[in-house]
Amino acid sequence: MKFGARMKQLIKDAGYGQNAFAEKINISSSKMSFWCNSEYPPLEAIETVCAELNIPLYEFFMTEEQRMKTMPEDIDPIQVELLRTLNALPNDKHIAIIEAFCKIAETFVK
Repeated sequence: MKFGARMKQLIKDAGYGQNAFAEKINISSSKMSFWCNSEYPPLEAIETVCAELNIPLYEFFMTEEQRMKTMPEDIDPIQVELLRTLNALPNDKHIAIIEAFCKIAETFVK
């Protein structure tokens, strides 16, 4: 697995272009390009990207097959996609959406 390609895909999946993401994490576009085109970007780069995208570092190094195996069998693929989308949001928005969802869910439980 080429980790730069994985980084590039995660950034794209989160809805960012490389230049916009570079700006978001305060690095140059050329540095972002280097990271995304490297087979093995620096660990600090991977940590920075994972932190910004709210992805656990260990998950970055897992294959798609490994990630799917760690999911309980009864989770619907739509739920998995929802969780990935939610985790890609900035932390403040992530928390606000979870809180709003919990309030909505409570009305259906009652």
